[in-house]
Amino acid sequence: MSALETFAYDIASTDRADGTVPRPADLTVVDHDRDGVAVLSIGGEIDLGTTPELREILVRLAARREDAVVLDLSDVTFLGSAGAVLLLDAASAVAARPMALVATHPAVRRPLDLLGVCSPITVYGDLDEAVASFADDDVLSEVG
Repeated sequence: MSALETFAYDIASTDRADGTVPRPADLTVVDHDRDGVAVLSIGGEIDLGTTPELREILVRLAARREDAVVLDLSDVTFLGSAGAVLLLDAASAVAARPMALVATHPAVRRPLDLLGVCSPITVYGDLDEAVASFADDDVLSEVG
């Protein structure tokens, strides 16, 4: 078993009308290891309602000492501006090591492009490609 264990989170936001009624999970996060790379596979909606809990998960990820991090947004169907800002913050938090995003859905890629998130963070079309980008020992040795 790898040093990184697998965790799954279901994040429920509140009803956007009055802010009091919990709704079913809008976001799922699975924390796992793939070929020695820390991967957060995120699915659902990253918006103002789910960003606080996702921020806590990303803070915990940043506190760990992984060599490389991939945020897999393949199953994200909506990315609001609060979520895009959160991703930029995450990139800053893990700046001491390589980080990549996986984003395929147009509703995710467009805000990333518009807000300039793709500039400091490399964005890939699939998880295999993102993980393989860290296979070069030189990339990981520069971090450690």
